[in-house]
Amino acid sequence: MILKYKKVLKCLLPKACEHIENGIIRRDDLMQTDFIPLNFNGSYKNYVLRHGHQQWDSMHKEAERRIQNEWLRELGYNPDGFYVDPETFEVKQKDNPRWNVEKEKNNTEVESI
Repeated sequence: MILKYKKVLKCLLPKACEHIENGIIRRDDLMQTDFIPLNFNGSYKNYVLRHGHQQWDSMHKEAERRIQNEWLRELGYNPDGFYVDPETFEVKQKDNPRWNVEKEKNNTEVESI
């Protein structure tokens, strides 16, 4: 399954975030990114962050990954065994021996202690 969703960025509250940057007090917009499912029955999600935040990209990527995991649960996938590919958005099974019992049964390798 490939998750298709739309991301919409909008200003939630203008000049609502007061912070200090280089010793200067600034007020920036509070921005909201909406994540709207298009081809699956997942709930509408959003993420809020100050416009121009120094870690904008990395924090948005982490939020999107968290949201994808929430959607996996909603769709009946366990995030311990499945993930959403960051490039294709395809739901894929993790290569984890705990989730692949057949692979372990066929393993005849002997280790010495």
